[in-house]
Amino acid sequence: MVRRHDSRGAEASRFDGGATAHVPSGEKESVDRRQQKFDVSSTIQSRGESGRLSFQGLKPNEGRAHEGRLADDGKGGLKLMLRVLFGALLVVCVVDIGRAWEKERVLSKAAREGARIAVSIPLSSPDCVDRTPCAIESAAEAVKNSLTNAGLSEASCITPKTPSFSGIVVWVYSCDGETACSSSSGAVCVKFDMTAVVAGKDGAWIPSTRVTVEAPHRWAVGSLVRLLPERLRMPLPKALSMDAVTANRG
Repeated sequence: MVRRHDSRGAEASRFDGGATAHVPSGEKESVDRRQQKFDVSSTIQSRGESGRLSFQGLKPNEGRAHEGRLADDGKGGLKLMLRVLFGALLVVCVVDIGRAWEKERVLSKAAREGARIAVSIPLSSPDCVDRTPCAIESAAEAVKNSLTNAGLSEASCITPKTPSFSGIVVWVYSCDGETACSSSSGAVCVKFDMTAVVAGKDGAWIPSTRVTVEAPHRWAVGSLVRLLPERLRMPLPKALSMDAVTANRG
C-alpha cells in the first residue's frame, strides 16, 4: 500500500477495483456525507415517508396510469349499476305482466257472469218493484260476488240497488260516483249496456248486452320506471278493463 500525505498532514486511502489510492481527508469527508444523505433518504423512502408518491406506493411515472385505472373502474361500476337496474326492471316487468293477466282473467269471468244473468231475466218483470230492473240488480250482485270471491275487495263498494247512473238501457255502477267508467279514475266500475249489437253467422245484426268490468291495478314496476330517464318512461294505466257481450233473449 502506497501512502500519501496531503498538505494538512491527513492521511486517507481509497480502494478501486483492488487498486489503492490516497484521497485527501477533506474530499473523503465530503463523500462520506453524501453517502450518509443517500442512505437516510433511501431509508425514509423505504418506510413510505418520502411524500405522496411513496405513500401511495407509486413511482412518479406510474401516476397517470393509476388515474386511468381509477377512471376505468368508475365506468365499470356505472355499467354494472345500469345492468343491475335493467335486470331488476325486466324481472319486475315479468312478474307485473303475470299479475295483470291474472286480474284480467278475474275481470273477464265477472263480466261474462254479469252478462249471462242480465239477458236471462226480462227487464219488465212484474215481480220487480225497484227503480232499477231486477235483471240489472241481479247481474250487478253477481259481478260483485265474483270479484270479491277472487280477492278483489275494492268491489265491495258496488250497491246493486243504487247505480251511479241509471238510464233506459244503460246502467253504471262506479265506486267513485262517476256516471261513466274511465281507466284514468282508478276505481272499480261496472257498466251494463243493452244497446250493443253483434253480427251473426248469417250477417244479421243481433241485439246484445255488453258488460264492462274495470278495476284499479297497482304496477310494481312503476317505482322502477321513475328511475329511468324521462324519455324512456312509459305511461301505465291506473285500471284494467275487460268486457263480455251476450245476445239478448226474446
